[in-house]
Amino acid sequence: MLQFADFRVALPCLVTGACALSPVSPALADSAAQEPHLLARASAPTLAAFDASMLVLPGVDVSRYAVAAYFPPGVYLVDVVLNDRPVAKEEVRFLPPTQGAALQPCLSAEQIARFGIAADKVPARDGAEMAARCDDVFSAIESSSAHFNHAELVLRLTVPQAAMQRQSTDSGLAEPHLLDDGVGAVLLGYSFGGFWQGGGDAGASSQFVGLSGRANTGPWRWHWGGTAGINGGTTRWHGGRLQATRTINPWRAQLELGQVQSGGRALPSLPLLGARMFSEAGMRPTYAPHYQRVQGMAATQARVIVRQRGRIVYETVVTPGLFVLDDFVAPDRVDAEVSVEEVDGTVSSFIVPYLAPALLLAPGEWRYDTSIGKVDLAGESSLNPWLLQAEIRRGLTPTATVFGGWQGAWGGAADLAYSAVNAGFTMTSRFGVVSADVTSSDARGARLGSQHGNSLRLAYQSAIQATGGDFALAAYRFSSRNYLTLSQAVQQVGASEQATDRHRFDVMMGQPWAGGRVSARASFAQSWLPERERRSYSLQYGAQLREVFVSLSVSRSFLSSGPGPSQVGISLTMPMGPREVGRRPSGSVYTNTSSGVTDLHLGLNVPVTVAEMPISTSVSFGVNTQTMDDRVGLSAAMEIDKVALSGGVSRESKSGRSSTYLTAHGGLVLHAGGATFTRHVPQTAALVHAPGAHGASVAGETIDRHGYAITPLSPFRYNTIDVDTAGSAPDLELKTSRKHAAPSLGAVVKVPFEAREGRNMIIDGVTADGKPLPFGASVSDELGNEVGLVGQGGAIFARVRPGMTSLRVNWGRRADESCKLGLEAMASLKATSGKMARAASTCRSSLPAAVQARVR
Repeated sequence: MLQFADFRVALPCLVTGACALSPVSPALADSAAQEPHLLARASAPTLAAFDASMLVLPGVDVSRYAVAAYFPPGVYLVDVVLNDRPVAKEEVRFLPPTQGAALQPCLSAEQIARFGIAADKVPARDGAEMAARCDDVFSAIESSSAHFNHAELVLRLTVPQAAMQRQSTDSGLAEPHLLDDGVGAVLLGYSFGGFWQGGGDAGASSQFVGLSGRANTGPWRWHWGGTAGINGGTTRWHGGRLQATRTINPWRAQLELGQVQSGGRALPSLPLLGARMFSEAGMRPTYAPHYQRVQGMAATQARVIVRQRGRIVYETVVTPGLFVLDDFVAPDRVDAEVSVEEVDGTVSSFIVPYLAPALLLAPGEWRYDTSIGKVDLAGESSLNPWLLQAEIRRGLTPTATVFGGWQGAWGGAADLAYSAVNAGFTMTSRFGVVSADVTSSDARGARLGSQHGNSLRLAYQSAIQATGGDFALAAYRFSSRNYLTLSQAVQQVGASEQATDRHRFDVMMGQPWAGGRVSARASFAQSWLPERERRSYSLQYGAQLREVFVSLSVSRSFLSSGPGPSQVGISLTMPMGPREVGRRPSGSVYTNTSSGVTDLHLGLNVPVTVAEMPISTSVSFGVNTQTMDDRVGLSAAMEIDKVALSGGVSRESKSGRSSTYLTAHGGLVLHAGGATFTRHVPQTAALVHAPGAHGASVAGETIDRHGYAITPLSPFRYNTIDVDTAGSAPDLELKTSRKHAAPSLGAVVKVPFEAREGRNMIIDGVTADGKPLPFGASVSDELGNEVGLVGQGGAIFARVRPGMTSLRVNWGRRADESCKLGLEAMASLKATSGKMARAASTCRSSLPAAVQARVR
């Protein structure tokens, strides 16, 4: 592969001014007739042609510089882009063109089939002739074209849509056979939080350590994790999932073994110790994963814990003020309980109702979800029965989808027998999407007798076009007295009668307003048991008004026994200091009222730099209206080797209490090349390997001194990975700075970037008798690879690799029309940042006498 293609085309014109805007000279025409690949096709961009009669040394062949798209024939590893969609990375053979065209790819029938092209679906091009040296099936497809971008090593193919094997409404999806399962790796995410309190009446402390890990072996992903909490000297381990998963690409399905969750679209989801296989929505155009949006307010640097069924499913640390967790994927399709643990030990909690969006399928599309195993409800291990669950959905028309499911359970200490069947539909119109379904349950067992009931569910969602609202969803459920879900049946067998919902109504909507966004949520539930009613309401508003961020949060809940906790929070954050300063100080005002007690906080955030390390520091002052005690705090946050650290101290003047907190979180990926640290461990990632590119970055992640970086990818889709060389060594040059990857779910795909070793240099080359080298002569290394050229006055512009001892300068085809250039004198040269090294040398062979005369 030629390594000098980036600058050799334009440099002769720039250094000599000898480019003539005249017709091609006879000498160049003769050369092009012998080597037709030196001329681009008519549509390709071309430079002004050299007129050999205007050159000082007409004996030098410079015809190749007349073509911008010049590239030698050969086999290259290229990214194949079909109809503007990346489809593969393959080695493709390129042949010398004929009839004045550019290089032509040689694509076999097997290759174009892998790209998703069905050549037999369209007629062959009239008069198409297969190349004698290649079974080029692609060239015979009517209305097809190919363009090779040699600078980026990208082959762009265009074919009519009728020639595609599969029609898809989502051009970002990759075909299953093109998915990359990645390399073997171990991924570890960790977090630590500690709180210590002293002074006053008594001291207290609590700490937690969270670990989540995964090992990748081929298509298999082995998951584990959990959280250890230390409170008052007592340590408790909250186990996470122990699970093995893999994508079955040909079936577009996922297989899960171990601690899994059963279906949940049609029937309630349950934790199991068993197996689950289901259609992978991410591999299909109608993909719409459900994200639980968790919003709340924190008075201090707080620990936020999300639980489902009593188990911790998400945990993070947030700063004071409004927080929004919109990257949380709910593992279970039930309500989530959110706890906010403040630095001073106070805890507030609220419920985030689960609202399942209505999903439509294209006509003829199927989805299935099957699970089998032993129910794994906490605290009921002896009563837990075995479960078999199956769900199915099918698209009937573009506006209608039907779905249904069956759930059966048996066994356990109480010999429970349970079954439930569900059927429903989803329809869409210009007024929105409506979904309705009915579930019938039958439960038998000790302390249950025989109970049979039904439950009706209605849901509606729509964009509010008239008012500019972006989303609204409402869900209503009515259940008869004897209707039981399986979890309610298990709990009722082992304890007293459970509070089953009679009515339940949930609504959520958002609306742009006053330069920001208002979102509201309400939930109402009434059970069949007396005095079991609950209501909750919440309202949030956030806006960026000029340079001031304003947020407001209001929540209120009611229980049958009386009003529950209520909370009102207001936060203002504004920059302080000149706008032209990159990292400006900022001030904040935050007030929070909960159950009649108001806290007021004033904060000042000042970014500083210590030893080239950015540190965010803040000073805060707070007052509590109940105790009339004021609190002064100091905190700092920084990042060391991609480990995020934060800590702080505070003291109350009236009570004398002091508190200290410390948090840390980060990630680590172990692979064949060593260990790579990262801020967060992505679910699906690219392991970028660019040796020598230390300091460069990929999507904001800095490449470490070993040449590695971790960056997240979207599974089942084509991802573009770009390397930004800003911040790396000035002489770094990558053969390509852009690559593509299509990973399967959870894959760690290794993406290598090859650097061109060496330094760009200008060498003052002369002959043995001190004459300048001929302009336009090519310069190659010991292996014959072209690495430079000779410009005006004999100056050589070349890229010199470490250890290179000589260059060869060629200006003709005869043996005496070349010479060897020694580089021993440049061995001690050191690169200067931002500048090009310059050196002088000599040529050990003399120019022919005829050429010397011209030089003189």
